[in-house]
Amino acid sequence: NLIFPENGTRTDNATHVLTLDMTPTTTNINAWPTVVDGVTIAGGHAAGTASAGRGGGIYVKGNNANGGHYILSRCFFIGNYAAEGGALYVEGTVGNAGGTCLIDRCGFFNNAAGQRSGIENAGGAVCLAGAGTIVNTAIFNNENGGVKITAADGAAVVNSTVTRNTGSGIDGKDKTVNNT
Repeated sequence: NLIFPENGTRTDNATHVLTLDMTPTTTNINAWPTVVDGVTIAGGHAAGTASAGRGGGIYVKGNNANGGHYILSRCFFIGNYAAEGGALYVEGTVGNAGGTCLIDRCGFFNNAAGQRSGIENAGGAVCLAGAGTIVNTAIFNNENGGVKITAADGAAVVNSTVTRNTGSGIDGKDKTVNNT
């Protein structure tokens, strides 16, 4: 409960600890994946509206239809908050162009999204509005949901442990395989 917006000590925290803009430019055509490997993302506080209220830990945005994908590997997400996608939010414009967008061997612990004492899944740990395959990942003890999938295509949870999340563990499109 200490990470919800009612706690005034978090108002000076970063809105997004890290933002990945996947849109190719003339100088960066996204020929290689954007990789974030082995870092701990903690204390993000995206309490605003629209994009400022999404992805307290990492916010992935941009239209990568002309190439590029992201890989988050061996990262830990702890104590992040957002109105939607407490630790990680992937915008709907992000697709699997140039490869598979991947969240691999990560841990999502004690993150929160939405309203305090909420009962709906706001993606306490992860909200995938765009592409992302969660593989071999532990998602537990998050408030207002573990994983929320709203993507039309390109999002899945595979061989992961999702447990002890309030609201629901995995909610949204039927794209789950071999989870405990």
